[in-house]
Amino acid sequence: MIRKTFILYLAIFLLTACLPDNESSTSVMTGNANDESIHITGSFGYRERIALLPGAQAIVTLSDVSRADALSIELDRQVISMDGKSVPVDYNLSVNPEKLKPGMSYAVRAEIRGRDNSLLWTTDTMHLIDVAKGSQQMTPITLIKIPGRNVKNPTTMLYGSWVVHSIDEYPVVEDHLPEIQFNEDGTTNGSTGCNRFVSRYNIKGSALKLKQVAVTKRACIPGLDQQEKFFTEILNEIESFTFDEAGQLMLQTANGRFLKASKQ
Repeated sequence: MIRKTFILYLAIFLLTACLPDNESSTSVMTGNANDESIHITGSFGYRERIALLPGAQAIVTLSDVSRADALSIELDRQVISMDGKSVPVDYNLSVNPEKLKPGMSYAVRAEIRGRDNSLLWTTDTMHLIDVAKGSQQMTPITLIKIPGRNVKNPTTMLYGSWVVHSIDEYPVVEDHLPEIQFNEDGTTNGSTGCNRFVSRYNIKGSALKLKQVAVTKRACIPGLDQQEKFFTEILNEIESFTFDEAGQLMLQTANGRFLKASKQ
């Protein structure tokens, strides 16, 4: 009986030793497969030859910007200390492929802020990724400089040409930036990014109202027509204007919608 038991244990040992060691390898491979993030890489910089003060940092984000009537949904963010760095600076964002849906829009946005969190440079165009490509390298992003704050005379500050880079926090379409020109004679004109518009405006303190906004009827490409729709909706409902700490113009409606623009 003892001999039979010994032979049985020996047979089990030999059989186990001869099995291929696939179990642990399969487990490792499966773990890697489930963690195969899509990487969005690229660089950002600015044209001005200006050194940053200590404490500045860059924030690069990847967001779902599919809905023009809603806030974008952030999927990943990279915060980069700019101490000792010169532009261009590389970034590397990652996202679970399950979060990228065909037919949806996802954009990379970058900005540089000072130690006091003031906005110094920012993205003024939409940099869309190609969902079908998976991991990819983006074309370099060129940031625009935010003018310094000057609140001595808000009305005088309003005069001039402004480039709109946010519509309800939604980035505008690259190469189709809306523009607004405020003239001292009470007239305003500009572009929706597709069509031209003209109007007149009344200003009293921080109250601002455009009236009789006339827009040309040129057909817009898909996506750009939605941008124009929301832009003109807000334009017709503007009731006030302010300047943020970085000198950007905020055109606001009574129900909280807004356009954010930088001076040309």
